[in-house]
Amino acid sequence: MDTHTFLVADRNPKFLEKTDEILREAGYRMLAAADGLEAKLHLSNDLPTGVLAHIDLPRLDGAELCRFIKEEHKDSVPVILMCPEDSESVALANAAGADNVLFRPVKRTELLFCARTMVRLSTILADIRDRSNGDELLSTPRDARASQFEFFKAFLTVEIKRARRYGFPLSLMLTSLDRSVEIEQQHGQVAIRQLLGGLARAIRRCVRDIDIPVTLRDDTILVLMPHTDRDGAYAVADRVRERIRRSVYHEGELFIQPTISIGQTTYDRDRDRNFSHVVRRASQAMREAARQGGDQVVVL
Repeated sequence: MDTHTFLVADRNPKFLEKTDEILREAGYRMLAAADGLEAKLHLSNDLPTGVLAHIDLPRLDGAELCRFIKEEHKDSVPVILMCPEDSESVALANAAGADNVLFRPVKRTELLFCARTMVRLSTILADIRDRSNGDELLSTPRDARASQFEFFKAFLTVEIKRARRYGFPLSLMLTSLDRSVEIEQQHGQVAIRQLLGGLARAIRRCVRDIDIPVTLRDDTILVLMPHTDRDGAYAVADRVRERIRRSVYHEGELFIQPTISIGQTTYDRDRDRNFSHVVRRASQAMREAARQGGDQVVVL
């Protein structure tokens, strides 16, 4: 099995030395950089599994490094930025497109969890990136789909804990094609698969690199949106809804104008204690959108 490599950028040589020791003991390989430009040089030679960088780096700060990675390498490399526990630093990290934030000082358990998370996230992002046809997001074998959903659930559980502890915004979007049963009965499986593939492609084009979509059922896609508040999530959901509404499926003389129902919710620390609470509320919102006739976003 290939050894996963992490690029770690920090101005503190003792931190780099200790981090290298921890990662090597866990079976990982580390590339060390004392500043942002040295980190860019490493990236030009080979892409790591993930990047862990301090937001305050010499020559090129961590936020600029993160922006460079996201612009040049799209969704290929997860980036976690380390920063002080203050709202300004977190805002800078979020604006740069960081996949997550880690507060200093970093504990050994947190470091290893971040490494494992970046390995899994890198795998999921590569899987999504390699699917050039949106249909494939919906044609994943059921056993593989279940495995993806279990990781999604574990990842969301951890994000909920982080949101509760640090006050990060966290939103969830659940989408479903309107009248899917009726369309399949009237026009067959080919038509419904084409429409569901269009839904998957619309979601991929509208969400950010750090958002994670996963197929819940054949006609339902769940999207986790870390560091996204209620208004930001609504903007994404409405873009998806509008893109689907403007599309038309036609085959010969057959024309279908598809619409979708979207349920959206944002983590609330006063009422949400676990994964199930958040997903249940998103599901309720999606059902309400369908009950009201579809082609809309309902927020709960």
